[in-house]
Amino acid sequence: MMKKLYILVSAIILITLSSTILASSPYQKEGDLHGIIGMGLFFRNEPIKTIDDQVLALPRLIIRQNNFFIDGLELGYRAIEGVNGYINLFFSPHLEGFKASDNLFLEGMSERKFSLDGGISTLWRHGTVEVNFSATTDILNKSRGKEIIFSIGNAYVLTGKMALFIPRVGLKWKNDELVNYYYGVETVEERPDRPAFQGEATVNYIIAFNSTYSLGKRSILFMDFEYEHFGNDISDSPLVDGEQVFNLFLGYGWQF
Repeated sequence: MMKKLYILVSAIILITLSSTILASSPYQKEGDLHGIIGMGLFFRNEPIKTIDDQVLALPRLIIRQNNFFIDGLELGYRAIEGVNGYINLFFSPHLEGFKASDNLFLEGMSERKFSLDGGISTLWRHGTVEVNFSATTDILNKSRGKEIIFSIGNAYVLTGKMALFIPRVGLKWKNDELVNYYYGVETVEERPDRPAFQGEATVNYIIAFNSTYSLGKRSILFMDFEYEHFGNDISDSPLVDGEQVFNLFLGYGWQF
C-alpha cells in the first residue's frame, strides 16, 4: 500500500514540473486566485523488486494566490520573484517508504516511514535557458535525508506560439542517510535473497522534457517525461531491480 502511494506521489510531482506555463496565463491577475486544473494518464516503470509497473488516471492541480501556492504536493511561499526567475520556500511530504506487509519480498524488513521535507527552490531564466535548483531536508528526522537537485533546460516555442517544449538534463544528489533509509538492508534484515547492504551518498542523472500545446485561450494538452538513472549506491541495493526509473504523463489542463 505504501509503495503504491509513493508511485502516486511520484506521478503528482512529475505532472507539476511544467508549471512554468502558469506564468504566461492570460488570466493571471495580481492577487487573484488562478491556476490550472486537469486530468491525465500516468505511466511508471517500477524499479523496486516485486512491484508492478503502473498506469494510473490522475488529476493535475496548480493554484496560486499572491505569493502563496499549491503545486502538486508542495505548499509554499514565493519569497522573491523577478523578471528572470524566483525563489520559493516550501514544504512537501516525503511518502517514499514501505512496510514488511506490502509483499513477501519485504517480509522481515523494518518499516520505512513517511516524513515531511522542507526546502528552497529557485528558477533562473536567461533568454530561453532555464536553470533550476532545489535543496530539501527531512524536517521530521525520520531518515535524516537531504536531497539537492540541479537541472538546466531550454524553452522552444513552436507552431506559431501554440506549443512549448522544454528539454532538461540534471543531477539529483542524495545523502547517505536517505540512500540507506529507503534502499539499505540492515544485518538483522538480511536473508539469502536479500543480503545486507549499506550505500553512501550518490548522484542520479536526469533527462526530462515538458511540453504543452494550446487548444485555445484556456485549454491545454501536455506531455511530461522524466528518466532517472540511479547511482551505484542505489542500483546495487538488493531491493532494486534495475538501474533506472521513468515516468510519463499525458493529459489535459484548463486555466482559470
